[in-house]
Amino acid sequence: MIVAIVVLALAFMLLTFPQARAAGTSLLASAGILGVIVGVAARSTVGNLIAGLQIAFAEPIRCEVRERLLAWLQQQHPGALPRLRAQLETPAPGRRPHLRPSTDR
Repeated sequence: MIVAIVVLALAFMLLTFPQARAAGTSLLASAGILGVIVGVAARSTVGNLIAGLQIAFAEPIRCEVRERLLAWLQQQHPGALPRLRAQLETPAPGRRPHLRPSTDR
């Protein structure tokens, strides 16, 4: 950030002198191009940083808490929740596998 401010200040100072106007203009143009390149390169990193902060501050429910909550709901209101567990059935040769409701409850 400080480097960008220094480059811009130097470019604007050069623009005030007629003899150095070409150098100031080219300095501003190269700073703009460099800014676009750095922005494109940092887009993925900044996106991952923001996603990580969202996950950290959202405090998702832990798996064991979720399991206890679902078990309590199933016990208190047996018909309210659909079957939550399924098993992958081993197919016969040449057939596609499919899920079937679990009977271990």
